[in-house]
Amino acid sequence: MSKLNYIMECNHTQALETDLHGSKVFPLVAELNKHFGLKVINCVMVDDWGRQAEDGGGVEGFVMANDYGIPKCIAFIRSERKLTYVKDKEVWKDVYVFKHCEDYKRGGAYHERDLCTSVKLPQLIRAIKGYGREDNFPAYNGESEGSNWLEGRYNLDMCYRDLSDKFELDGQDMWNLKRKRDDATTEQLQKHIPSLIDSYINNVAPSAEVDAKIRDDYKQSLMYAGKVEELKDIITEGLGSGFTAIGVDSAEGYVVGSIETLTVDAKIRGDKSELKYKNFKRYTKLEDYSKYQEILPMLTMHKIRKQEEKKHELYKDYFVIEGGNNNRYTSCKLDDFTGIFTRTKNIFASPLKMTWLLLPNVESV
Repeated sequence: MSKLNYIMECNHTQALETDLHGSKVFPLVAELNKHFGLKVINCVMVDDWGRQAEDGGGVEGFVMANDYGIPKCIAFIRSERKLTYVKDKEVWKDVYVFKHCEDYKRGGAYHERDLCTSVKLPQLIRAIKGYGREDNFPAYNGESEGSNWLEGRYNLDMCYRDLSDKFELDGQDMWNLKRKRDDATTEQLQKHIPSLIDSYINNVAPSAEVDAKIRDDYKQSLMYAGKVEELKDIITEGLGSGFTAIGVDSAEGYVVGSIETLTVDAKIRGDKSELKYKNFKRYTKLEDYSKYQEILPMLTMHKIRKQEEKKHELYKDYFVIEGGNNNRYTSCKLDDFTGIFTRTKNIFASPLKMTWLLLPNVESV
């Protein structure tokens, strides 16, 4: 098989092909492609744990993506060889390393829960397959069926509640409104129980003051209950039409796909709604996406608003990249004016992470 077939088409360059062709890592790349369908999208320099190398050091690693173009692993060889034995003779051998985008091991050293290593390629592949699960690990190829835990396959790590919690009414989110509603209907009303019991025992009507206070608290509870329902309608309107998701990493290209909102039986799942991801694909240019003209007005509006903030230099015209080396995502953010959600990350500190825009009310891909 040509080494061109191991590189994702939209990320192919002659330089990347040359790097892969001449690399000692190529046999590992070939095996990962053969067994899991992963393809190269970038060449990066990493340390022996697969972290972005600093100060020009490190070893050559190849970032590999699944069918959707989502980066899932880095394949590399450690800088230090390992002493092993072949027919009772000491031999120094290269250590092949597979670094996944998630901590898939449940035990072991914390900094190695996303790593699998071996001096023998067949043994390494068997070890990776040994972590096999029903979610097509490690490539996660296949459409999401709506279960929230499957969202990790898209390096988005976002559930319905992450989005719904960002909506507010009169400066208050759903959690605060529900808390105030519950306080008004329980704690506030409970304090009137002794007065009501006393009135009942003595067969007298509550005083005008007590009666007025009870009515005021009851009206307050109804007010907050109404606000909760009003915010629910706002959330349904904001999320019901779904999103076009656009993601970028440190490699060339864009990943575009659709996110739909599904309503499920609350008896089966605690959440009444969840997200379904579908039709994700990597493109060389955003203009190659078939519905680019439809999303361009919203992208332009987003770009102008971010430029007016003058807080960050935009990456690839539309994306804010968080600073620092923290490997966790920042919280999901909602622009109340455009309805666009952002999920940001310092993608240059971690080649397997992505930054996302979720554009609302755009037809499915």
